[in-house]
Amino acid sequence: CMKPSIKALLIILVAFLFNTQLYAGISISPVQLYLTDKSKQRSSTFTLESKGDDESPRIFEAQAVKWTQGENGEDIYSPVSNIIINPKNFILKPNSKQMVRVGFTQSVESMNLSQEETWRIIFTELPQVTNDESKIALLLSLNVPFFVGKQEPAYLKFIAKKQNGRTIINVENLAKSHIQIQKLFVMDKNKKVVAESADMKYLLALGKNHYDLGSAPILGANNYKVVVETDKGDTPLEFNLVE
Repeated sequence: CMKPSIKALLIILVAFLFNTQLYAGISISPVQLYLTDKSKQRSSTFTLESKGDDESPRIFEAQAVKWTQGENGEDIYSPVSNIIINPKNFILKPNSKQMVRVGFTQSVESMNLSQEETWRIIFTELPQVTNDESKIALLLSLNVPFFVGKQEPAYLKFIAKKQNGRTIINVENLAKSHIQIQKLFVMDKNKKVVAESADMKYLLALGKNHYDLGSAPILGANNYKVVVETDKGDTPLEFNLVE
């Protein structure tokens, strides 16, 4: 059989983590990092743990990017220099743990933020030199949220409209902190679910997004409510649907 023309075939496995989980033999905790405005802390900590029986250690590099969203909810990542990560490079040995501290030179309380600020911390596994040309290197990239500032109660507005024969639900986050919608249900007055979506969406502070519900039979938005499962607790939240 033919050998690959390069030293190794690199497959990048990108994991957007939303709850504690094991991925490719590596777990990370917590999967959403918070520093509140009432905190005198300057930093908080991730823990990466290797739970596999790998033959060799794995090398990781950590970096931070500013996380904002466009008018349609699209994620925008920008380089930053004010986030301190220690260590930025580390070796994770088989069946071991590595703590990584993320934060600032000043406390969150002293930053006087007008609304929650958001970043993403990206842990990227680096390729290692190998003499085995047939070996496939599975390189892992973990991308996790870092929320800084005041956490406000959920405050959402859902607006229904028809577009090219499809039902579109626009959602506006009226709070000055994020919310993660994990599942969405549209229910009629009889509590019957007439449409649903499992599309996970983050809405950052004062952000917007939308759900395309296809041919969902929604007639008169005022006759329906929207129920969402979020990262704001185990109890689903209920909102009126408007036109």
